[in-house]
Amino acid sequence: MGRPAFGWTDMRGARRVMKDDPRLAFGGDLDELNCLLGAAAAEPQAARAGLGAILLSAQENVLAVGCAGRRGFPAVRVRSAAETRRRLEAGLPRLRGFVLPGGCRAAVWLHLARAVCRRAERGAVALARRGLLAAEAAEYLNALSGLLFSAARRANAAARRPEVLWSSSAYGRAESKSGARSGKSRKASRRA
Repeated sequence: MGRPAFGWTDMRGARRVMKDDPRLAFGGDLDELNCLLGAAAAEPQAARAGLGAILLSAQENVLAVGCAGRRGFPAVRVRSAAETRRRLEAGLPRLRGFVLPGGCRAAVWLHLARAVCRRAERGAVALARRGLLAAEAAEYLNALSGLLFSAARRANAAARRPEVLWSSSAYGRAESKSGARSGKSRKASRRA
């Protein structure tokens, strides 16, 4: 009759694991990341920014991370991602604060891919600590997340969309340990 499917799935080598296994969660994060890379690459702004080949290479490397297991991940790919980021940053204005994710559609997809890449990196670190994944795979995801940030900046520059920087003044005045605002009474701060 077959085995019951609820809560179980087969992994490579026909090994059965529970669907909440950290390796499956990590694989899901990589799948989501790869989909977002594809969405970003499909945007015309990505092509205008010269990101097509970079994003295709990233997709291939993300699949390679998923297959890496304990046997390793080529360190040359980690270095290549870091070098690509440096090339993307060339000619962009120096950062003077935290960039709020947004801008053109390609940049939005790239920022979302970066956030998912960071989640996948955390999963990779957890698996590497358990001896289930090569540390170089986590290092690649770290380098890729930086590359994606720079790619989003490059896409916005190519689309002539300004970067919006976070302003700490929008957050308000510093709060004291008691929770009262410094420099203003509560009543005055409500009127502001």
